[in-house]
Amino acid sequence: APMVSISLPILSETFTADNATTIFTHTFQDVVLDLPDAEIAKTVTLDLLKRMDVNASVLGDIRTNAYQDYTGQDPWIPYYYKVLYSPQRIDQTILSLYGEEDAYGSSYSGTTGISVTYNLLTGKALKLGDVLTEEGAASEKLLQALLDALSGKKEEYMLFDDYADIISGRFQTDLQQESHWFFSTEGLCFFFSPYDIAPYVSGTILVEIPYPQLQDILRSDYLPAELPAAISRADASMNNFSLMLMIEYAGRR
Repeated sequence: APMVSISLPILSETFTADNATTIFTHTFQDVVLDLPDAEIAKTVTLDLLKRMDVNASVLGDIRTNAYQDYTGQDPWIPYYYKVLYSPQRIDQTILSLYGEEDAYGSSYSGTTGISVTYNLLTGKALKLGDVLTEEGAASEKLLQALLDALSGKKEEYMLFDDYADIISGRFQTDLQQESHWFFSTEGLCFFFSPYDIAPYVSGTILVEIPYPQLQDILRSDYLPAELPAAISRADASMNNFSLMLMIEYAGRR
């Protein structure tokens, strides 16, 4: 079977003051995607690179703020801006990535979850509604599964009293979004950034709904192969700052 692979080398650029003090760092990634269809690989690669650069104005603002705010006095904590993705599921049909946009410097400080999922047969970035069955109750069942998964976590995550109303209120919008969700090797995941449904101290909240609970909710072509994790080799080397997943297609139900 054809091999599918993605490499996301982590790159960094450093900006210094006249006295050689580091005042700002920008951490980002390149994308190397190998697919049987070279045109689809190009389409996905260009779209992902564009997403990584979507907040270039924020990057520029934080860098400018760093030069304006640095006085030459110690201590100085360098400002930074990072956008990093990590593959969560990749097979012949799906490439799903999750990551974080992390900024420090002036009013932009904070961490936000980011995600995107591609259909590797078409190159299309998928909306949540795209992966659900056409059954009218599919979205309602998925919403209930999400709320059920969080129901026993209220104290652990310090969820706001109205967290269920917040999630329910935005769910119809989420169905038309390419973010806020992703596929893992084990299930469909939702994430909530700080302040979405809980205080900042709770951090990013991840909720995974296992595939066995999604049999009548997800379209069959988006369910994983028979083997839940088709990863044959994973290499995360800090020497070359790269992350690569090599996936062998294990056959579909």
